[in-house]
Amino acid sequence: MSYELTSCKVFADNYESWAGRSTHDWFIKDETKVQVLSNGIIFPVKSDSNYSAWSGGVTDNLGNFIAGHIRTRRESDETGQVDKGYNLSDKPKIIEEKVVYCGVAHPHFGHFLTESLGRLWWFLENPDPNIKYAFIAPNDEIKYLDFLMMLGLKKEQITLIKEPTCFSEVIIPEQSTIAYDGFKDKAMKIYDAIRDSVEPKSFDKVYLTRTALPKNFSDGITVNEDYFEAFYRSQGYEIISPEKYSIRDQVAIMAGAKEVACVYGTAGHLILFSHDQVKITILNRFSEGFAIQFWMNQARRANSVWVDVSMNFLPHTHFLSCYLLLPTAQWEEYLKDDGIKLPWDSSLNLKESVFEYIEEWTRLVALFAKKHPKFLETRYRSFTFSNFVEVFSKLIREPINSETKKSLENIFKKNK
Repeated sequence: MSYELTSCKVFADNYESWAGRSTHDWFIKDETKVQVLSNGIIFPVKSDSNYSAWSGGVTDNLGNFIAGHIRTRRESDETGQVDKGYNLSDKPKIIEEKVVYCGVAHPHFGHFLTESLGRLWWFLENPDPNIKYAFIAPNDEIKYLDFLMMLGLKKEQITLIKEPTCFSEVIIPEQSTIAYDGFKDKAMKIYDAIRDSVEPKSFDKVYLTRTALPKNFSDGITVNEDYFEAFYRSQGYEIISPEKYSIRDQVAIMAGAKEVACVYGTAGHLILFSHDQVKITILNRFSEGFAIQFWMNQARRANSVWVDVSMNFLPHTHFLSCYLLLPTAQWEEYLKDDGIKLPWDSSLNLKESVFEYIEEWTRLVALFAKKHPKFLETRYRSFTFSNFVEVFSKLIREPINSETKKSLENIFKKNK
C-alpha cells in the first residue's frame, strides 16, 4: 500500500529539514493487531496539569501492565503505565461483560483527533451494537463525543472508566495512529467513516484562520495573521474560524474543500476529513514542524506546500509562544511560484506589527512567570533588553530613537 504525497513544495530557509520530514515515509507497515484479555482491569487516568504524562491503562488480574498509550515507537514510550498513584492490592469494581479498551480521550481538540480515535478501527470491522467501548480521560470527561457519534457509536455503548474496574473480557485493539511517529493501514478508515457521515459543504477553497481564537497559553498567540488572511480572501478562499462551527460542520467543510490553507497548528489537522489529493498550504509559524501534520498530509496523499512566514526574534517554546508572521522572502518566492503578481498590496504596518508582537510576548511570558516563578530564569536566562533593542532596530531597518526606546521599555514594565 502506497501513501506517497502527490506533490510537495517547500519555501523555507531550512529547506532540507522541512522537505525531508514532508517526504519521509510515515506509514508504519506493522500489522495492526488485537489482544483479548480475560478478567482485565482498566485503571482511570491520573495526569499532570499539562496532560503530557499520566498513569492508567490496562493490567491483567495479576497486576501486569498490558496496555496504556503510545506516542512514539521508542521502547521507553508507553505512557499510561499503571505504576504510580494506584494501590494494586485494592479490589477493583467487577463487571461481568465484554468491553473494548479505547485508550485516553484527550481534552485537547487536536490531540483527540490524532490520539483518541486510533483504536476505533475495531468498531468499524466489528459493528456489534451490544459491545461497549471504554475510555479513560483526564477530568473524567470525554469532550468530543460528536466524533464518536459520527463514527456510528451510540451513547449507551460508550463508558468512561472512573475507578479501577475489572471486566470479564477486555478487547485491546492496537493504536492505528502514533502521534509523533506515523500511522498504520487501519487509521484512515476511521477518518473516512467520520467524513462520509456528513454532506460536504460547497466551499472549494478554504482558509482556516486563528484570528478569532482567544489569546491564551494553550496554542500561543499569533500576530499579523490578518495580513495573510486578507491575501487568501483576495484569492477566492472562504475564511473559516473552525471554532465557530459545530464539529459536524467542520468535517463537512473539509469534506468539500479541494484547497486548504492555514497557519501551522491544530486547524491543519482537519485535513484528516478531506478527500485524497487535497491541496494544503501551511504557513510555518516556527522553525521546525512536528510529525503529526507531516503524516496526516501523507495519509491524505495531499499536494503539500510549506511556506515559512515566521519572524520570531524573541525566545519561545512550543507550549508558550508568541509568533510574529511577516511576508518573508520565502513568502514572495511562493507567490511568484503561484503566478501572483508582486508586490501583493496590503495594509501591512511593520512597526505596528512588531510592537504588537513585543507586547503580546511580554504579557504572555509575564502571566506564565507568575504561575511558574523560575520559568524566566531557566528558559530565557540569556535574554537581555539590550539584545532585544539591537534586533528590533535591525528588523525595522532604522535606528531606535529615545522615544521608541522609551515605548519599548514601557511595554516590559507594564507587563511585569
